[in-house]
Amino acid sequence: GKEVGKTETIYATLNPVWNNGLGELLVFPIAEAHSVHISVYDRDMIGSNELLCTLELSWEELQSSASPYDNWEKLTKAPKTTAKGGPGFLHVRLSGGTKKDPVMGPLKNKVTEYIYVTVLEGRHLIPSDSNGLSDPYCCIQPNDAPTPKLTTAIRATLAPRWGDSSLIPFPYKRSTKSVSIVVKDCDETSFDDLLGVVEIDLTSLDRPLVPGSRFQKWYPL
Repeated sequence: GKEVGKTETIYATLNPVWNNGLGELLVFPIAEAHSVHISVYDRDMIGSNELLCTLELSWEELQSSASPYDNWEKLTKAPKTTAKGGPGFLHVRLSGGTKKDPVMGPLKNKVTEYIYVTVLEGRHLIPSDSNGLSDPYCCIQPNDAPTPKLTTAIRATLAPRWGDSSLIPFPYKRSTKSVSIVVKDCDETSFDDLLGVVEIDLTSLDRPLVPGSRFQKWYPL
């Protein structure tokens, strides 16, 4: 049968962000799944909720992914909607795992372990702009990851605070030994300036890196 899950409602916006950028986690059994259908509604406190757009993801496409499915998908506008513009895009992440620990790996029987890197904040950064400030962002890359992942840029500050919005997952394998974080100044008109680099040796942490463990520390650049 069909199982339905609902996210929370984000009010008065055309660019909703659920759970401070961490996403809305919904868990479903996948034994007899054939597709994932997502309907986006406008919440109405007086009348009926209006269907704005939909998204259909085939199970074959999701299972062929070697890592958790993470993509911006174009929505299909509902035929009877009165909303103007759109239909817009939806950032969707799907991953497989056990019911106890669902956000682990791809949608297959084999479960992949992940390391979650969060850059919480910085302080006393180098001023790179003419106003005596910087627009810092971070490039995060484990030693065995093919490409880095980026945080958002925080404008006009030497003490940026990303908080939990910078949570970034990477597959954790035997070859994962370190995580490099490169801090740069975002520049709209020229090349981004390098502000600093930190290399975190995962083999020399205070405790072994095992599922459920968590480390938080200030690192000098």
